[in-house]
Amino acid sequence: MRTSTTCVAGVVLYAACSGAPAQEAQPTPEQQTLMRAAQNVTTRIETVTRILDYCMRQDAGFAQSAQDSLRTWRARNQAYVDLGPSLREEVYALGARLFGTSRQETEDALMDAVQEVAGTFAEELDQVDDPARRRYACDTYAAKIRDGELDIGFERPEVKAMLDARLDQARKR
Repeated sequence: MRTSTTCVAGVVLYAACSGAPAQEAQPTPEQQTLMRAAQNVTTRIETVTRILDYCMRQDAGFAQSAQDSLRTWRARNQAYVDLGPSLREEVYALGARLFGTSRQETEDALMDAVQEVAGTFAEELDQVDDPARRRYACDTYAAKIRDGELDIGFERPEVKAMLDARLDQARKR
């Protein structure tokens, strides 16, 4: 099961501009981290939400566990979630500046990448015939969400460091 962001640096924008004329611009390491951060924030929000929504549809008794996991996840990740819209705006501007892509092209590429990761859980569990195995997977993922394994930046220390630096800057203002 894929839980990490599958795109490497810049692939979201590169995919968005694949039909655009070739340009010489290459994103800097900081810009690559920005692109990863925007994707990671969006992907993790969607992944956590979709897992818990899917599991609640499978078993009404799962609702309390889902709510507890989401509440715990939000307590740790809400500041990063709040940064998401501004990160995306920066990526839209970066896409236009570096690659000549429109806001919509960049958004479409970002959401395609998000769907690839976030949609995996339900697609894989729909292939499982045994309801007990689906419930077990739901319980396992609820625990991962609650315990921080699906936190924003969990598998990407450079993203977490960038997000933390932005939060620190905002606190100092």
